[in-house]
Amino acid sequence: FGLWCCFSWRVFSEPNPPVWPQAVHIFAPEDAEDRNLTAEIATLLKDLNNVTTGHYSSERIALLFKPGSYDVDIEVGYYVQVLGLGRRPQEVAFTGRNGVYSPPMGESPDPGSLDNFWRSAENFHQKSSEGMLWAVSQACPLRRVHVDRNLSLFAPKAWASGGYLADVHVDGYTRLGGQQQWIMRNSNISTPNASILGGQWNIVLVGCTGTPPTTLPHSGSVAALTNVAL
Repeated sequence: FGLWCCFSWRVFSEPNPPVWPQAVHIFAPEDAEDRNLTAEIATLLKDLNNVTTGHYSSERIALLFKPGSYDVDIEVGYYVQVLGLGRRPQEVAFTGRNGVYSPPMGESPDPGSLDNFWRSAENFHQKSSEGMLWAVSQACPLRRVHVDRNLSLFAPKAWASGGYLADVHVDGYTRLGGQQQWIMRNSNISTPNASILGGQWNIVLVGCTGTPPTTLPHSGSVAALTNVAL
């Protein structure tokens, strides 16, 4: 009984809101009224957006956004999570020119985006005029995001290899370009034309809509797409 009392006291003594560690940064729409959030966040992420200082850094940063609209651009670096705190993606909107994005971190074509690892973004509405660029390679999930325009999972002339997205709704086209080893789940990618979607080896779509049918490589091509309906 004494142990249970002690345990219960520890559980329910947590303050609300909790005391966040220094790695967690919470923003509200009114913060942008007297602060340049784009510049402030760029400074915060400076080392993690550099291959030399960020690749094997011990630093971890979470950027949490309360419901509202943000005219902000955020280049997502190593070990960074961008998360909307609304109940639905539409409750947190990014309206800056680039919004939330991950461009290649290396020279084109090689390594291009082949070093873009270990980052994530989820639960927001990307209303940027440039659509959304998420040119990554492995361990960079994109989840519960509504993209008003095109979703580009590669940058032209830059190599990229692998990724995961789920519960994503794209109003424009989704473009894989030269990407490979991608899996998409439960998403509307609005790109039924395989030549527009692109992609090379091992593209898997599970429970998605707005997609091409399964495609096998043909002469002169390495593209292979597997489409599994739920």
